[in-house]
Amino acid sequence: MYQLALLDGADPPPADFDKEGVTVDLSDTPPGSSGWIQVSSLSDDVIPPELPIPPEGVVVKCIDVKVMNIPSGAARIQYNRLDVSEVDLSVRPDLHCFYWRPGGSWHELPLTYYSERGQAEAVIPVSELGGTPIVLFACPKSIPEGATVNLGPNPIPSGGCVFWFSIPDYSASASLKIFNIAGRLLFETPLDVSSTRFPDAGTWNPVDQDGVPLANGPYVYVLIADGKVIGQGKMVIQR
Repeated sequence: MYQLALLDGADPPPADFDKEGVTVDLSDTPPGSSGWIQVSSLSDDVIPPELPIPPEGVVVKCIDVKVMNIPSGAARIQYNRLDVSEVDLSVRPDLHCFYWRPGGSWHELPLTYYSERGQAEAVIPVSELGGTPIVLFACPKSIPEGATVNLGPNPIPSGGCVFWFSIPDYSASASLKIFNIAGRLLFETPLDVSSTRFPDAGTWNPVDQDGVPLANGPYVYVLIADGKVIGQGKMVIQR
């Protein structure tokens, strides 16, 4: 257990936490109600069976949420500082959030994922939170065959690098993005859909959107055409 809070007052304020990367707040609770909210971490081996996670899925976070003495309302669960680097080359993976309904079955919650901030959030009725396991897991997105992007040299030395790529015919727009391994967007540049390399001449020394040099370490590069990921890979800066 890592969170415990008392809710009390004429209209309980949101119970706001940020520990172990999870934030929980309540809304639309009955006027004058008071009670407790408790959030605990769970290990993979204690969650209920038959979780509908595919073989390639990676469990990102397991928690147990219990709200006591508050009969109704909504709980917004926000996952902060998400690290999905275990999902192969995925900076925008398919994220899924399931909770175990007391009747004995898994139900999926609508999930909003903010890759730039490394956050995801879901809303669940308070009435469902009676000591409820909630599991967030990620699956890699498939990349269309034939779409390629590479760079060299890799690792990237002080002299910089060049990206080579193939953008599908009839694409209206394209861009190259650089993320850190936690999924935070650091750099983005539009590309000429007829081009096959970036930069057009010379080399590119990795910088963020403000022109500040990126630190040594691993990153993920992503090629996007018409709003869809068509190629990606890992790069390492080693000046």
